Amino acid sequence: MEAFYKQIEFLKQVTEGQGQASRHLVYDKLKSFWLPQTSSFFNLRQSFLSPDILLIPQFFYWDPLLLVDHIPCPLSSKSGDTIIPCSGKLVRHGYCVAPRRIIDLEDSFYLIHVRYRCNECRPIHTFSSSNPLVLEKLPKALSAEFPAHLSKRSGLSKKVFAIMRCCFQNGMGGKQFSDSLNVLHRRQHEKLEVQYLWTILEWGNGQYKPFPPFEAGPTAAPSGQYCRDIYDREMHCWGSSLYSKKTEVENM
Repeated sequence: MEAFYKQIEFLKQVTEGQGQASRHLVYDKLKSFWLPQTSSFFNLRQSFLSPDILLIPQFFYWDPLLLVDHIPCPLSSKSGDTIIPCSGKLVRHGYCVAPRRIIDLEDSFYLIHVRYRCNECRPIHTFSSSNPLVLEKLPKALSAEFPAHLSKRSGLSKKVFAIMRCCFQNGMGGKQFSDSLNVLHRRQHEKLEVQYLWTILEWGNGQYKPFPPFEAGPTAAPSGQYCRDIYDREMHCWGSSLYSKKTEVENM
């Protein structure tokens, strides 16, 4: 959370003005959705050596409203058999209060999203920028940049999902995939620990904080059931979407 708050401060520093007249310049400056991160080697060259400086996660900032003219409200109302889409547009409603952990191949990164609200809906409706309803309203090229398949509180990166899909379709079970992913996460953790210990040896004698064990951190891979649940959900959604498109073509 300390790293998260520092990233929020960084985002505020690259914002000009306040309120509705503010200009958020993070994408203009970075040309990337990934917020800056220092490599482990350079962290180890600081005057104060601590495991904490090696365990700062990567952050992905998702605020697509900065990159399009507008995002229409994804809600609609029903009058009889007629569905009436809301005529409102989404406007900013502040940053998220906590990041969301996304499990990647060798470690986890954290998603920073923002809150949007409709300028017409009453009572007021708010949405996360990572809400699937919001993603559907974006240009396809932009929504393709979103890096994860989300669960209720966390998510899997699209890279992990792609490999998981290949494994499941070629006979590997959920538990075996989870165990394999856990090995990769542990390997990355141990790599950082070895870098830390090498640096201590180079610096000579002294007292240093012990490197935390892998089990004490949030980097452990998800369970096999978690992987299977996300896989089943995404494949069901994909199949439903394909069926809808096929039906639409046949009815033309």
